[in-house]
Amino acid sequence: MIRSIAGTTCRASAHISIARAVQPVVVRSGSLRFFAASAASPNDEAIRLRLKTDLKTAMRAKDTNLSGVIKTLLSDITYAEKSASAMPSIPTIIQRSIKKRRDSAESYRSGGRTDLAEQEEAECKLLEQYLPAQMSEAEIESVVKQIVADVGAKSVKDLGRVMKEVNAKVDDALAPRKAVAGVVKKVLQEMES
Repeated sequence: MIRSIAGTTCRASAHISIARAVQPVVVRSGSLRFFAASAASPNDEAIRLRLKTDLKTAMRAKDTNLSGVIKTLLSDITYAEKSASAMPSIPTIIQRSIKKRRDSAESYRSGGRTDLAEQEEAECKLLEQYLPAQMSEAEIESVVKQIVADVGAKSVKDLGRVMKEVNAKVDDALAPRKAVAGVVKKVLQEMES
């Protein structure tokens, strides 16, 4: 049973769309605050479904490493959904988790803890399985050249304007910002010479 906003009781099966569209969040005073769930892309839903089925499989197989990584990732996704800001795509959340683990592995290596560094790197490899295919450098370059032509950039001085447009068009889960910035610099430098 679901209690609606008006206070009446209704059957969950009859109003499943209402239950998905409005989710309660408990606030300190004990009252409820409702917000609309963000519209997730089909790709996000496919990744979420794959994560949940892989979690069940890992738990049945008693694979604590994989189940721990997936539980942490699902927790990060839920936290992002409930935060006040706009929810990033699930591949972006995965990319952030990978970056955190790589940074941790680097810190562990500098601290002489190679065992923990190897564990973090193994978790990175597990997370990379859930990322969509990354854009190749040629694909990034074609997008950058199109944007350079649209913006009218002529030199490296226009790097900021071009990067702003590229960041709006290319999801950072499909192409890391560092790789995109390198391609933009290369294209703009070729234009100067």
